[in-house]
Amino acid sequence: MMMERFLEQYPAIQATSMCSRLRKSMERDRNPTLSQILPILGKLKDHFEVTDEDSMFISTIKEKIWGDISKRYQDENIRLFLEEATAIDPRFKTKIPQKRPKLSALEELFAEEDRHLNAHRGRSNGKVQKDVDLYRSLPATLTSVDPVTWWWEKRDSLPALSELSHKYLCVQASSTPSERILSTAGDTISQE
Repeated sequence: MMMERFLEQYPAIQATSMCSRLRKSMERDRNPTLSQILPILGKLKDHFEVTDEDSMFISTIKEKIWGDISKRYQDENIRLFLEEATAIDPRFKTKIPQKRPKLSALEELFAEEDRHLNAHRGRSNGKVQKDVDLYRSLPATLTSVDPVTWWWEKRDSLPALSELSHKYLCVQASSTPSERILSTAGDTISQE
């Protein structure tokens, strides 16, 4: 009976072990940046998708785990920041779907005028747009590539985006490194 229960629960145990693999992966990565968050969430969503083969117990566990994980990063501003960071990371730039913003009734009414204004502004932003177009045309890199090094190597061919990338790729995906530093500093200063 105990062995049958274990075999029934084994897939759920495997599903939850995904989190520890991700944690170990992030620990090995010397610079886990927030650009990794959305691609990892996408993998987790696929992993915790309930299938027809799942027992009721496994389905419930998957639903509970994904229900908890999916609540995070729902704020629109945070989500936009994560999407921008993911798009600027050459490893994950293809992981963000291109969305067309829904226009308001006023924007639809004045769409032609707005296009004209954007075309006029586009002439002054031509270099930036060329950088964006060139960046999009480049293939995504392997996940083992350090994005900061990649952008350093592209700083002459993509100067505007290279500078922008530093503003996003400096944000850590985990507070662990800073917590470790503060803990070490506290141990050094306190008399223990």
